[in-house]
Amino acid sequence: MIKTTKSISANECVNLIIWGVGQGYAQNKYLINNMKYRLVDTLKEKWGSVIDGIEVENPDILYGSQYDYIAISTSLYFEEIFHRLTYQYSVPSEKIILLVDIEKELLFRRIGKYKLQKCNGPKILFGYCFLVYENCRVHDYLLAESLRLRGADITAVICGGIQEVECSAFGGVWGNDAHNIEEKKAKHKHNCLRCKRYEQKTWGHWGNFEVLSAIDFLTEDEKDFAKAFIRRQDINLVSNWTYKYFPIGEWALRRYFNHQLISYKNSWNQIEEDEIRGIVYNEMIMCIASLKIVDKVNPDIIYSNDSFYFPYSILEAIAKDRNIPFYNAYGFRKNTYSYAMNTSTVSMDLDSAWKTFSKRALNNEECGFIIEYIKNRKYGKDMMINTADPLKSAKEVKWNSIYGTINNSKKTALLATNVTWDAAALNKGIVFGNIVDWVLYTIDLFSKNTEWQLIVKAHPAEVNKSVPEAHERICLIVLKKYNNQLPSNIILIDGDAPVSVYELLNQIDLGMVYTTTVGLEMCCNGIPTITIANAPYRNKGFTYDPVTISEYEEQLNLLMNTKLSNEELERMVHQAQKFFLLYYFIYMLPNPFYTFSYEEGASLTIRDAEELLPGRNELWDYICDSILAKKAILSEKRFPPYKLEV
Repeated sequence: MIKTTKSISANECVNLIIWGVGQGYAQNKYLINNMKYRLVDTLKEKWGSVIDGIEVENPDILYGSQYDYIAISTSLYFEEIFHRLTYQYSVPSEKIILLVDIEKELLFRRIGKYKLQKCNGPKILFGYCFLVYENCRVHDYLLAESLRLRGADITAVICGGIQEVECSAFGGVWGNDAHNIEEKKAKHKHNCLRCKRYEQKTWGHWGNFEVLSAIDFLTEDEKDFAKAFIRRQDINLVSNWTYKYFPIGEWALRRYFNHQLISYKNSWNQIEEDEIRGIVYNEMIMCIASLKIVDKVNPDIIYSNDSFYFPYSILEAIAKDRNIPFYNAYGFRKNTYSYAMNTSTVSMDLDSAWKTFSKRALNNEECGFIIEYIKNRKYGKDMMINTADPLKSAKEVKWNSIYGTINNSKKTALLATNVTWDAAALNKGIVFGNIVDWVLYTIDLFSKNTEWQLIVKAHPAEVNKSVPEAHERICLIVLKKYNNQLPSNIILIDGDAPVSVYELLNQIDLGMVYTTTVGLEMCCNGIPTITIANAPYRNKGFTYDPVTISEYEEQLNLLMNTKLSNEELERMVHQAQKFFLLYYFIYMLPNPFYTFSYEEGASLTIRDAEELLPGRNELWDYICDSILAKKAILSEKRFPPYKLEV
């Protein structure tokens, strides 16, 4: 029986002041229907007016009032109002919340007060976490609390502002695209304060965890050492730079490509060189600090956000060096989360689980569910970012973004690209070094075989309204090379064209992919598919997987000139559907406590903090118990409970 110091289901009375009576208040006042509160606004003409039976007052009442929280009604000016409240009115930061988040804020603070009398379980170092992203912030907080409720001794680790000039979370197009050094520093200062608030909110205001900050584990001498070390490195060998066992050059390139939305770099001007050296410097000082933190905590287990990128990769590297079980997690599909042990979740390494799962047969219910699910993928409803329906997802649909005309009498192959800078594609090349080289080589190959036809479909996320526009636009690169005069058997369809990749599947005989999930879906639809890079479904027995360019050409020739037997097609479809089930519904596990979308943020389905306790949710118990027992969450011998539902 778990004993606690305080009930967490009790609904506490809250003394609340709402800042702002504009649109934000009107839209969200339903959240505080059962609460008593006062209203303040900065506009003098509103003072004394009555809204919902409550008089609007001068904000100066804050000087002499007692209150538990001040809820800012608008997210649009939150930063400015937060600054005014803390500096002009001396309001403690823990008392400032966003009105739209009030339910989450109050519940999470109640959860944080629900403590075990004694934490006698394993010591878990928890971090670094991607706290500026609400999906990660909510998930990781609930996971940390759930592990603590099961006896784990949690220590959170944060950056704490250790990074200089440009940080990993807000770099490049993601929040600091300035190239002037002073402007970049100013933006970084602003971003750093914002990030620190999320760190303080998650681990302090909500959870009251023990927190270690990387900045407290670094000396000035160590900073000087890192700067001198980096100055000595040859920029032309950046991919090979290492510090101890940390591949700091490779990590820096991943970050740089992500920040600049590109996939490769052949030369560096001085500004670019300074930027990449700055990223490596931040990595190196965080490596130095992280080693000391792990020494201090001596954890039994380490957890972080997905470890493909630095700084999360630092903790994975230390854990592997010291034989400490390492877990990381990330949400790839809407309302799901994926978990991995001793490798990054974005690697999507399902080899071990597939050894067992590939041998089992799908039942009729599973087959029917997968067929129906794939059929509905064209609407993009389950995607974190809708990249299926260009009419809903493109920044601007352009009817002139189709180059060439499809000839239905020709044997046709579809080349479906990834977004070049995305983690799903970076460092995944096998036959070619990058997507651009593969696309150009394949177009040239098809131009010499005019009896065939090639459709190149650019990834819709290149121009999706939810993310910055890619700096490497596949169709523009191709058109530039061919001076807008494409070979007659080549069709380009850009990401903003009003054509979904799903509309093309009934017009093609062969698929060719880098790592995009469309390749798996093509196999499920009976279309032979060649994988060029390390896709999650590569080498699983139902795709064609060349290693060299000559093998690529051989397989392409074979598949364009022959037809698979019905028996071969049936086996391919069955195995592909089986892998789809493993990938989409066992690796990507439903989140039991909230839903999330970029448009609306996190919406809680958890109503009482006791839902986190053992015995309340079979899947959540399995995830937490696996971590505490230092076992893989998904492997050849271990499979989480799963359901056939969206």
